[in-house]
Amino acid sequence: VRIGSLTASYPSGSSTFRPDIQTWGDFRVGVWSNAATLNLMGDISLTINDLIVPWNSQGTLNLQGVIDGSAGILMESESGDLALTGNGANTFTGPTIVSGGNLRLSRYNLPAFNGTTAIPGDLTIRYPGTVLLSRNNQIANDAEVNLDYGFLNLDGNSDTVGSIAGTGVIHLGTNGALTVGGNGRSTIYAGAIRGIGNLDKT
Repeated sequence: VRIGSLTASYPSGSSTFRPDIQTWGDFRVGVWSNAATLNLMGDISLTINDLIVPWNSQGTLNLQGVIDGSAGILMESESGDLALTGNGANTFTGPTIVSGGNLRLSRYNLPAFNGTTAIPGDLTIRYPGTVLLSRNNQIANDAEVNLDYGFLNLDGNSDTVGSIAGTGVIHLGTNGALTVGGNGRSTIYAGAIRGIGNLDKT
């Protein structure tokens, strides 16, 4: 289906929308209750404009299909969750910007359920936004990751990114591993690195 916006206004529980989606203009999708979850099962094609989770989205939005296209993702929500889950790598070419709430990454490949790319392009995390990895290898190996006082939490998982820049907090968790340098760019990171794990520069 072609769609421009989608909202879930029920007070609690879970709802599922199964068709594939081709966006028409900015695709605004939000969940207005913090006790509610909206599951989008189909693939999403971001034809021109971004997928936007608005500032007043409070619940959980779970995107399980593959996301492709030339646009990106803008997470404006102050307290909601956006989860990129499901089978297969995302391939959209635009940036992902997290300005609030939580972006949870858990894409995988069947049959082994190995982690695969949820964020294929550059990633910016602004305060108070958090990006949380629930599996390995969620961010593209050549992605530029910019922290604007935001939070990147590996939670014990491993990932390789192109570069890290800015100021924020990187949580490795226990036995987490972050490898940087895949895009060959020179950057400065002036934030904190916490946890028990490894940070490697290639």
